[in-house]
Amino acid sequence: MIRNEFLNSIFENSNYLAHIPDEKNNSDKKVETLKEHSKLCITYFDKIDKNKKVKEVVYRIICECGCEKNEFDYIWNMFRNAVLMHDIGKINPTYQYKKLKNKLFKEESERADREGDHSLLSSYIYLNEYMKELSDENSLKRAPYLISFAYCISRHHCHLDHTDDFANKLSAWLENSPYKEKLNLKKPIFISTKKLLIREIKNEAAYFVLARLLFSLITACDFYATSEYKSGKSVEVSCTMPFDEIYKNYTSSDLYQNIDNYRKKDKPQQLNDINQLRSELFLEAEQTLMDNMDKNIFYLEAPTGSGKTNTSINLFLKLLNSSLNLNNVFYIFPFNTLVEQTRETLEEYIKPTYMSVINSLTPIKKNATEEYEDAFMNRIAMNYPIVVTSHVNLFNTLFGTTREQVFSLFQFCNSVIIMDEIQSYRIGIWSELIILLRNYAKLLNIKVIIMSATLPKLNMLIDKNNQLDVVNLIKNTDYYFKNYFFKNRVEVDFSLMDRKYSLEEIAEKVLLFRGSKVLIEFIKKSTARKFYNYIITLDCGEAKVIELTGDDNIDTREKVLLEIKTATNIILIATQVIEAGVDIDMDIGFKDTSIPDSEEQFVGRINRSCRKSGSKIFFFHHDDAKEVYQKNGTLDVRLKYSIDKKEYADLFVNKEFRKLYELVIEDIRLFRSQKNGQNIETVYNNCRNLNFREIENTMSLMEPNYQLYLGYKLHRNNGEIIDGNSLWLEYKELCSNNVLGYAEKRIRLSELYSKMTFFTYNLRYADSAKFCGEEFGGYIYIQNGDEFMDNGKFDRQKLIDFSKRLIL
Repeated sequence: MIRNEFLNSIFENSNYLAHIPDEKNNSDKKVETLKEHSKLCITYFDKIDKNKKVKEVVYRIICECGCEKNEFDYIWNMFRNAVLMHDIGKINPTYQYKKLKNKLFKEESERADREGDHSLLSSYIYLNEYMKELSDENSLKRAPYLISFAYCISRHHCHLDHTDDFANKLSAWLENSPYKEKLNLKKPIFISTKKLLIREIKNEAAYFVLARLLFSLITACDFYATSEYKSGKSVEVSCTMPFDEIYKNYTSSDLYQNIDNYRKKDKPQQLNDINQLRSELFLEAEQTLMDNMDKNIFYLEAPTGSGKTNTSINLFLKLLNSSLNLNNVFYIFPFNTLVEQTRETLEEYIKPTYMSVINSLTPIKKNATEEYEDAFMNRIAMNYPIVVTSHVNLFNTLFGTTREQVFSLFQFCNSVIIMDEIQSYRIGIWSELIILLRNYAKLLNIKVIIMSATLPKLNMLIDKNNQLDVVNLIKNTDYYFKNYFFKNRVEVDFSLMDRKYSLEEIAEKVLLFRGSKVLIEFIKKSTARKFYNYIITLDCGEAKVIELTGDDNIDTREKVLLEIKTATNIILIATQVIEAGVDIDMDIGFKDTSIPDSEEQFVGRINRSCRKSGSKIFFFHHDDAKEVYQKNGTLDVRLKYSIDKKEYADLFVNKEFRKLYELVIEDIRLFRSQKNGQNIETVYNNCRNLNFREIENTMSLMEPNYQLYLGYKLHRNNGEIIDGNSLWLEYKELCSNNVLGYAEKRIRLSELYSKMTFFTYNLRYADSAKFCGEEFGGYIYIQNGDEFMDNGKFDRQKLIDFSKRLIL
């Protein structure tokens, strides 16, 4: 509801335009008025509200911020009208004439002498609608929300940044504004005292979440409405979860039926089969969840090989079948290998049409009859019943700043998020992660299941007494971790940790186990390559020697995994890529030591089936882990508790990960409580001040790196030959194509990206590559890429040596 008479006259005035036809493709299409566009945006807002219960979410958020309940209707009106009024600045005569070719405003545009921007003016007009009512102390409590909502309007065609200079930008619009008198625009003095006003906010993180939710909805409703104008067809803003079909498929599976049969029997006196133990864990997690449906964050801590993925499927089905109005599921993984592995598992019960994989390896999903616009819109909105994606995409949605990153946030309202291997996230952001994740979960009604074999209790970072509503789905994890099937399936040998061992010495030890399936893991790719090149010169008998690192593409990885499964005599040299999402079962293991989490993940690759005898792991010293586990000069605190110290080795062997993590958590807490830039109060201050860019930088998961593209001919396992240089030219041509529609272009690019990953490698430092290639589109392209390949693998040392010769 808009009370300003002049504003209402604008919405009723058909002279103001919002969009005009694309001269290339829609020459016969009618113009769209501002009234039509604004009305359509609100129509989409109401559709999303109905499906995602946005009004209930906003009510929870403002209550958490400390707002009185009797203020809700007013603030909800402000929230909804921000969507309605986000484009009202298009009344700018310069915008009407220059951008929309509206000749009715030619003369006024010349007098106005203004730039053609509309977002900031929309923000100003929106502020002016409400600021005159902020006249007393009680009404001033609404000011922080008004500032936040106006800022979101001002940024809806760019990205979120920070609100520090918002007042100055707005004030600049007052000078010579042609609508200053008509709109009775006044200088928003209260914005300059923003820091005083936001002291009224009781929960800074909730204030941050509210702003991001509005930005998501403004962006989404604007996109949807504009898409309908261009295509003439309405957009589906939500999808239907086919619960009954998925539930039937899952509960009729042999796996579930076996567990259900176990449920109905008397518990045996002694467990004599690993599947009995898996069933016990499955049923305990289920019961604990059912008893705590009112909670939002759940830990599923269970040994590698205990059936966590299967348990998680049962848990999300239980949640969907509750009265909690949950209607989406998001699986989040730190590695693409886990994404692919979980997709394959889910497809046993769920049709591919109900699920979408969203990562750098997978093209945007589009069926044969679907329009490009619809497919692209579904992708950026993550509009699928079940999404399997990377932690990068989740963090972009929760903490990113661009319109496309934040677009899908509304989709997470009333959903289930399952996060795996959370310990692999950068340790420096654990505190911020649990603070913000806890608030997102509580406010947006998200049920978060965090699962891992080595699971840090992140809530202890901000609540030492463990009073937060975080539920351990497995009450006594020792029952499982210390069971024979998991604890004793591998013998651990520390005899090679007394000093640094050379590669020649390690190879000598490895070859003692010729005839078995042996896995050797190094913490550096360069060392793995050196060891591979050395050991293949030795007498390995009939053993097949294979190397697998993060540089290997999915085709190579699939080939290697198939060889591992069928071979009985193999030596596999690998890096940490082997620790998660790689379903292998080896006999003997050798590993260069690093952090306890990594060691336990490695253990999970040896005697995974728990059916072998004599399996053994040798930990050794070679590379310095300090060179790998640090960021900006700060070492990962987990190095302090390495197994090279006997007391921590004992904890490791006895599966006392909770005690290890209590030590780690306490160290982090002490470090983050110090009065420096790392103090945990920084995240609260950034939320309070809506410093979106700083939070995005803080929550960055990836080190800055460069994409190296090597042009060569790839012979795939299926017989297909891909010419990397031809593919590069196709990519450049598509990037330069200005005829294709935006959606079609993005989808075709995603299809190219999925092929380009075969030729793409990450470089932390680009200097060596820049001397050799061409920079374009975020890549460094080297045409003669085959010169840097060795038996189908990228040889980084060759690139370094070549660039040095060029410099000299």
